[in-house]
Amino acid sequence: MHSNIDIALITETWFTTKQCDSAVTLNDFRFDRKGRTGGGVCKCIYVRSNISDCKVVEFNSAVPDIEILWLQCTISNHLFYVACCYHPPKPKYDPAALVNKFNADLQFIIDIQTCPLIVIAGDFNSFDTTFLETDFGLTQIVTEPTHGFNTLDKVFVNRPDIYVTNVIGSLLKTKHRAVVIRPSHDYMCLRHSSSKRKKLSCLTCDSII
Repeated sequence: MHSNIDIALITETWFTTKQCDSAVTLNDFRFDRKGRTGGGVCKCIYVRSNISDCKVVEFNSAVPDIEILWLQCTISNHLFYVACCYHPPKPKYDPAALVNKFNADLQFIIDIQTCPLIVIAGDFNSFDTTFLETDFGLTQIVTEPTHGFNTLDKVFVNRPDIYVTNVIGSLLKTKHRAVVIRPSHDYMCLRHSSSKRKKLSCLTCDSII
């Protein structure tokens, strides 16, 4: 994968049921949009095969048309919850429903006693994400524009001290730039304190395959 990426989050793949999983050479977790084309058709998370215990998490807060894909995995003995989200410019749902969805999902995760690491990334367009920081203490770590002069593609984490980000040009035809998340020195110390397994690096982008 590009830049030795371990996990790649892609918000606009345009995948449908016509594209089978066997056509993709990497481990992929998909949430295809049904009955609608154009814009962000689905969310897809690619994971390296050597990352263990990866599975899709389906919370009891499903809402029609809301496009969030949650993945749970274990890296260096640390439990991660990774979400890929696409909020279209003209959603079919009331944005308040997306707020409620995040509230329910995050409350479930917070109640887990193992103190998981949380990463929420995606294309949020004009969606007001302030509540993720004020209500849940998450930090938005993308500091450069990702679409023209705007930062539409955001990454929220509960441990901003262990990540560094870079915004780079996409290899595909898209107006969006890609966001690369890498472990900071603090994460490497955290990793070595618990395990000698592979570090986490993550790519988020808004692109079309």
